[in-house]
Amino acid sequence: MNASPLTRESLLEKINTLYDTGDFAQTLLYLEQLSRSDGDTANILDFKFDLLMKLGKFQEAMAAAIKLEEISPRKSPWNCLKIAEACLGLGEMDSSLGWLEKAVQERHFKRADVFASSVYDALRNEPRFLSLLEKARKNTGLGKPAPDFTVQLLDGSEFTLSAMQGRVILIDFWDTACPPCIREMPFLKTLYAEFKDQDFEIIGISLDARRPDTEKFIAENGLSWKIGCSGKGFLDETADLFKIEATPSTWLVDRKGILRFYNSKGPALKEAIQQLLAEKSHELKCRGDYCTF
Repeated sequence: MNASPLTRESLLEKINTLYDTGDFAQTLLYLEQLSRSDGDTANILDFKFDLLMKLGKFQEAMAAAIKLEEISPRKSPWNCLKIAEACLGLGEMDSSLGWLEKAVQERHFKRADVFASSVYDALRNEPRFLSLLEKARKNTGLGKPAPDFTVQLLDGSEFTLSAMQGRVILIDFWDTACPPCIREMPFLKTLYAEFKDQDFEIIGISLDARRPDTEKFIAENGLSWKIGCSGKGFLDETADLFKIEATPSTWLVDRKGILRFYNSKGPALKEAIQQLLAEKSHELKCRGDYCTF
């Protein structure tokens, strides 16, 4: 007698359990079942790519990544990186570099820390790779004025970045489906409580596709800083302005409106905030009858 097919909920539970135990081959079999019922959605293809890479099935991983690139409404640099990593698995270094160039040069990928992974060891001494690494660092825009923006907050008021000059601003792009974002929230609450009366402000920009998800999380976790959510997910206009490709993504802006720190976390973030708060907002004034500088 054949066992009855698993419900979708049971199938998802089975997939997550098997993945957590490291049984990637079985996870892939159950994921294929889910794919037959749900179709090759972006989430399924993303998961399939990860499993195939772990199993060393690089040709199939590349096919999954290319299909993901084709169906994704948002042309993410992460899709390019997936294809590049599959190319490396197949020993196709030139093709890999081509996709990395697309990610960094065309899609403004800025997470240079990702390239520290052993996946990229084969490219470590390649001049093209080293050039892309430097370009990724420059893509953060650190040392330049932060792009100005206005967002509507959840309470109906507006926040304009340029109106905050004289203050240190932490711009935090996050969403409720992002475990690293959620893990960081208690620390952000501590920082906000400590520095909010010292010319420090946080503007949280939720990239949830549903505003109620953001509102529920804020209420349950007692977040008291300024937060906006357009409900457009990663297609949010401010996220596009900063070329956000993943959450969490945090930016520290100094009193003069200059981007100074990118993706600092934990104690490093606190130290960065203290450093910027200690900087004075006023320049030395000229003396005499004429100002010539």
